[in-house]
Amino acid sequence: MERLNWNMAKGLAEHGPVTIVGPSLAKQAAPKGVGFSGVPLKPLWLFLLCAQLKALFQTFKFKPTHIIAGSGLTAPIALICAKLIGAKAITYTHGLDVAVSHPLYKAFWIPSFRRMDTVIANSTPTKNLLLDRGVKETSIVIIHPGVDVPEHPPTEREIADFKQQYGVQEGPILLSVGRLTTRKGLKEFVANSLPDIANEFPNVQLLIIGEAPQNSLYATPQTKEEILQEAERHGLQANLIFTGNITNLKILQAAYTASDVHVFPVREIPGDPEGFGMVAIEAAAQSLPTVAFSTGGIIDAVSEGTSGSLVAANDYYSLSLAIVKTLRDLPSNEFVLNFSKAFDWSFFNKNIKLIINSEPKHKKRHPHAVTELASRIPKAEKITKLLRLDHVHTGENLRILEIGCGSGGICSYLGNLPTLKCEVIGIDVHDNRQATDGYDFRKVNGVKLPFPDENFDVIITNHVIEHVGEEADQLLHLKEIKRTLKTGGRCYLAVPNRWMITEPHYNLKFLSWVPRRYRSKYLQWSGKGDFYDCEPLELGRLNHLLKLAGANYENVSIAAARLTFELERPSRISTKLLQSCPDTVLSIFKPIIPTLIIIITK
Repeated sequence: MERLNWNMAKGLAEHGPVTIVGPSLAKQAAPKGVGFSGVPLKPLWLFLLCAQLKALFQTFKFKPTHIIAGSGLTAPIALICAKLIGAKAITYTHGLDVAVSHPLYKAFWIPSFRRMDTVIANSTPTKNLLLDRGVKETSIVIIHPGVDVPEHPPTEREIADFKQQYGVQEGPILLSVGRLTTRKGLKEFVANSLPDIANEFPNVQLLIIGEAPQNSLYATPQTKEEILQEAERHGLQANLIFTGNITNLKILQAAYTASDVHVFPVREIPGDPEGFGMVAIEAAAQSLPTVAFSTGGIIDAVSEGTSGSLVAANDYYSLSLAIVKTLRDLPSNEFVLNFSKAFDWSFFNKNIKLIINSEPKHKKRHPHAVTELASRIPKAEKITKLLRLDHVHTGENLRILEIGCGSGGICSYLGNLPTLKCEVIGIDVHDNRQATDGYDFRKVNGVKLPFPDENFDVIITNHVIEHVGEEADQLLHLKEIKRTLKTGGRCYLAVPNRWMITEPHYNLKFLSWVPRRYRSKYLQWSGKGDFYDCEPLELGRLNHLLKLAGANYENVSIAAARLTFELERPSRISTKLLQSCPDTVLSIFKPIIPTLIIIITK
């Protein structure tokens, strides 16, 4: 958490003045050029009181435009200060920030999340916890913590010195890094998985870096003695190596590089979720695969088959099998390392900057352009997965076009994605951009695209076709996509279904159900607008236009719906039902799915 806030302050300081209110001991580590106002860390009540007073003083002195709480604990402080001067209130939340069940916390802290302008969640499960607590989905954006990807790996000499210093012998090395707590589950891992692994690899060593926390607010310690006692019961005490805390970055990197598998047996404990699992990303940055339980934010921190393996929570037998399999067939170092590059701190700071810059400079908006950025980041993540851009080999240089780029959030996301080598162009009839880096922008007129034939590997047209005009213009839109798409290229086409319950542009029930000549009158009657100029399509009409355009296409609306639930609500019963329901059954609902998703190929 400390490293996250340090990097956030450092990144923001590159774009404007920043002042921190934080524990006095952290002053020496504050980034250069950042103001600092220290407060005592203990006891908790004194920290909160002093932080509130210092924050109020700095608020009226500094007059910030944005006040950011580095964790949920300080969210009420940030909210109070922001409301007093009309600044934007933002909080970064971890899983435990939202899951705490103390009555006082639920009475004062949780309501403050609901009143924030933006709530940043560190993972998809944290976002789901926020939704369960009543935070509006439009206020939430997921930004994962970052990692420092080293330019040069440790040398053979540094690895040998590390092994000698801590008595590491020849044989497979399993690595655990982090505080020794009940949730981290090392004692249970030693009891339930290590014996099976040792049967296959008798000389396996479990290297444990970390100590039991001394002053944690919520974590229950799991001592070294308890873990050793469990190992002795199974005759495995000689297979364990405790190093204590390692603060030297070079030595820690040598530990990662010397190991074969990072094990992350986090237990699924109600009220004590794993917010993200940053250590899995740190392991990947050293080309070390992770085998973990699929619980909490770990589902975002480990990519199955790329950076490691995930097994069902608390299934120790499957965990043992996955570790043994990984030891026998280690994944490509390049794939593991490339996965971590998407979490580089520079990418984290660009996303934070997108949030800071997402507020329009005036209240009046173009009626259709999406000028806020919070919803664009998760949308870009979904498009990336649906087009399988996250599986593109890094050597490929793609040309990507987004038609109707609006705020520029999707273009900027793709253009700044470290694992994707590409040139991104965004076009629109209006310049409503809030994010401008990572891509080229061109203002256009009309439906025809100002590009030669076979020009793009990927084209994205997200809720655009309903705005281009009558049916003839919609057909031309599809023909232009086919013309400019390269052979072997792919297009993501998202179309609002006429039979959706709530029309998305005006958030008005049954608007698109009304006959065309009465839609503007209904809009005027609702007080939400004067003229309705959209032409949403029903499935049959969309299929007809695609065939007239000569497009080769696939309706992936069902797969897209599954992916949306999987990314945003992975633990919900509705998600599990959707995943288990056969396509033949779900296909019945294609005509009424709110958004029709089509993949056009050439």
